Amino acid sequence: MRLKPTIILGRLDDRKDLFSRDLLQSANLWIILCYCIFYLTVYQYCHYAYSRDPTSFFFDPTKGYQRVYSLKRERQADAFIEAANRSSSVPKPKPQPNPSICLGIATVARSGEQYIRRTVGSILEGLTEGQKSSIHLAIFFAQTNPREHPIYDEPWLKNVANEIIEYSMSSEELARVRSLEEKHQFWDKSMFDYEYLLKKCLDTHADWIMIVEDDVLAKEDWYLAAMNALKEIQVRMKKRSGYTYAFFIQKNYSDGTVKSGPITLDGLSLHY
Repeated sequence: MRLKPTIILGRLDDRKDLFSRDLLQSANLWIILCYCIFYLTVYQYCHYAYSRDPTSFFFDPTKGYQRVYSLKRERQADAFIEAANRSSSVPKPKPQPNPSICLGIATVARSGEQYIRRTVGSILEGLTEGQKSSIHLAIFFAQTNPREHPIYDEPWLKNVANEIIEYSMSSEELARVRSLEEKHQFWDKSMFDYEYLLKKCLDTHADWIMIVEDDVLAKEDWYLAAMNALKEIQVRMKKRSGYTYAFFIQKNYSDGTVKSGPITLDGLSLHY
């Protein structure tokens, strides 16, 4: 039996053609719907996965600046220092004739919390005995009266440090340092202290010298990352006569400007 033709929108069409067209339109709608679902799913995932990445379009300051990993490291560092305060639980550091790293930390007394505890704790926490023995840890009290520092008589200090450094110089030089302290000339004094600590580390004949601020928090894998980087530096230095380092000056000290200029030291090209 032949179907009766039907006129739709001024066009003669069969019901079979209508069914095919409706099916095609329905398929297109499903494709659009699936694409929207896929897009929204990917968007939500990226918003979740990259919300803490400051370089990402999906960075969310309310989540990105939450202290998650740093709080974990603080707890681990605190636990290490608490254990180090019990002399029986932490073996005395053994001096090494030729350590791999001289790790120097200059510290001054702060009002309130003394961050150096967590700095030292985070540096040593998680290291193997072999890794610890490769480090010559030098704590430098960068103030003319070191006993004013709250940690000066704390047990953990002598239990973990290989060397505790105080000013040992002529009365004229000590008077100059005291004058810098009293006049709050922190930039000049910090440069003097870094030079003083560097010289002390040079006396250890360590392969490498690492100067660390007294208010930093070390990652768990800092030692392996540092040693791998140093090995790469050694390989590159063998291929060229000089090597370029970049020194980043704190904004507080440089008033937001960065000084630049090359310094040549024992075959190394340094830029600061």
